[in-house]
Amino acid sequence: STAMSQDKPPAAPAAPNALTGPSTFADFFSVWMALLAMVALMQPWLFAWVGPKTSRSLLVTLVFMMGTTSEPQDFKACAGKLRPLL
Repeated sequence: STAMSQDKPPAAPAAPNALTGPSTFADFFSVWMALLAMVALMQPWLFAWVGPKTSRSLLVTLVFMMGTTSEPQDFKACAGKLRPLL
C-alpha cells in the first residue's frame, strides 16, 4: 500500500483567485485612485452622479472589503505606526 501512495502524482497548484492570486487591479489600486482623483479634479462633471448616498455606499463597501481582507499582522503593523498620528 505504501508503494501505491508514492505513485500518486503531485497535487496541482491551486488556481489564483481574487483574494490570493495576482491581480492587476489590486496591485495598482493606489495608481487607479490617483488617476481617478486627477480626472475628478480636471473634469468634475464626470463625477456629478456621485451624490451623498452613493458616496456613502461606495465608502462603506470599500471599508468592508478592506476589513474582510485584513489579517491580524495588518492591525499589529498599524498599531506600531500610531505614534506619528498622535
